Amino acid sequence: MLDPIVIAFFSAAAIVIVYWHVRFNDNAKYQRLSRRGAKSIQRHDFPDALFHYAELEKLALRQNDSATANVFHFVAAEGTGIASYCLEDFPEAIVAFQRALEVAGKGVEASVASHVQILCLLASSYQSLSRADESRQSFEQLKAYCQSLAAEEFSETFDFLDHAVAMIAGAQQYELAMSILELLDQQLDRLPNNEVHQQRLQCQIRLANFLYAKDEFQTCLGKSESILNDESTNPPLLAAAFQLVGSCQFAFGDFARATQSQQSSLEQIASYANASEIAHSKYTLATYLLYYGNYQQATKLAQRCHPTLKREYQFSDEGRRFLLLSDLPFLFHSGDYKSMSQVLNELESIPKTLGVRALTNEASNQCWRAQFFGDLQCFDRAIACIREALDSLSRMHGDSRHDSIVYRILLTSFAIHLGQLDEAGEQLALIAATQKSLGSQNYSWSTSLLSVRASFELAQGKASECLSTVESAIERLNETVLPNNTSYAEQWLIRSQAQHAIGDIESAINSAKRSISKREESQPPDHLRFFASYQTLATLYQQLGQNEHAIEFEQKADAIRKQCDLILQDATIGTGERELNPYAV
Repeated sequence: MLDPIVIAFFSAAAIVIVYWHVRFNDNAKYQRLSRRGAKSIQRHDFPDALFHYAELEKLALRQNDSATANVFHFVAAEGTGIASYCLEDFPEAIVAFQRALEVAGKGVEASVASHVQILCLLASSYQSLSRADESRQSFEQLKAYCQSLAAEEFSETFDFLDHAVAMIAGAQQYELAMSILELLDQQLDRLPNNEVHQQRLQCQIRLANFLYAKDEFQTCLGKSESILNDESTNPPLLAAAFQLVGSCQFAFGDFARATQSQQSSLEQIASYANASEIAHSKYTLATYLLYYGNYQQATKLAQRCHPTLKREYQFSDEGRRFLLLSDLPFLFHSGDYKSMSQVLNELESIPKTLGVRALTNEASNQCWRAQFFGDLQCFDRAIACIREALDSLSRMHGDSRHDSIVYRILLTSFAIHLGQLDEAGEQLALIAATQKSLGSQNYSWSTSLLSVRASFELAQGKASECLSTVESAIERLNETVLPNNTSYAEQWLIRSQAQHAIGDIESAINSAKRSISKREESQPPDHLRFFASYQTLATLYQQLGQNEHAIEFEQKADAIRKQCDLILQDATIGTGERELNPYAV
């Protein structure tokens, strides 16, 4: 599913003004500044956009002709409002949008698209500041304005309303977004018959995106598949529908079908899109392949796409954040912890805003930090990070979100490593309550949940129950991933530890070796995630009195332990001025 802020670049196209009586020199400056501001919005470089629109406002103040000045004022105010909205500076966005409407009332012939977009984002800005009455008033103004438009005017405005809806949904204001979507649907009958059907499908795509964002994956899947079954659906809508189907299948842990759906989406996108959009779709496909277990193809595809995406996203904070977060799964798989540390530091250096997207970004950043410290055996630090991630999520959604389950699974795992079984049990109870409300459907996190349950049972001394749970996890993997997926390594390691607990040392050794061989199929032998398997084998061989083998695996475990120490010494990952690495020197 497309990140709604990506839609922001369409906003630049809405700044279309009829202007008169402009002196040649100032007209050239106006055109240059408005063009650069629009380009910065397109690149998501919103601070740069604000700079150009501020310069345009200065230019407006120097105009003797009031008509010319008002044109400049309007473009500067609208652009400032859009950039401020995307930066989640809603007070400034409100001031700018109100200024634009005020200037438009003085005779500036603003485009219909500009007018509806301003009213949409003004309603959203008020909503973000919990000013419900003013938000409702702006929406009523939007409704009245749309109803006053001639059919051909509304037809030209539809795409801008649709894109504004996406931006509002990106702020997780689903009720307001749905209200605008209903307004769109009511107005569709005014369009020519040959346009109505495609526009309704476009509204259905938008609705499906809402459903996905609200974790209503099954409903989203059904609606997206119905769009695919419509023979008149055009390639862009087919691409969006296939992508949504793939996203839902991925959420359900059906990685094979998810990759197939994303491939179908890519085939549609390739028929009409530019190189950047195609690269974005390919990178999504690479990520799906990575989780499926097709590591070689995933890595090659990601490497081919990366230069194009870097050129596209390097100019803006949002773009850099997207690219950095997209890189992390590949870095974790490869075991390049030095690069991971650099990426996490760069994520931390990106300026933060104060709205919903900031909470989303912070939760994601902290989750990756937690996994980083967890792999380095620094579990106390990992727990602190994942608690911050959960805190960010709770301020957005409460604990019903699927992301919160993923984060609680990680917290449970770290707590078990530290012997905090009460904490682990509490987290598993919270997960179970949320899981019950979701029904019996499997999800992408289902196998990980079985793993931590097995580890918890083992920690409680219930080795037989642990073995049964591990078997369920392996059965689940057999249905969802390729045989070389490294998730199998985790299950064989837990099985080894359970067999050790019941005294079956030979079987435990074989299982630990199986865990290592699974990782060796796709990861280097010094990858940090080999540590537990090496340590387990050293203990098992020592109990059998096979000291030579015990020393061999203890040395391998020690090498990884030293590697962890070195990475921790170099890591300076923090939040603001607070140091997250307790061992840094």
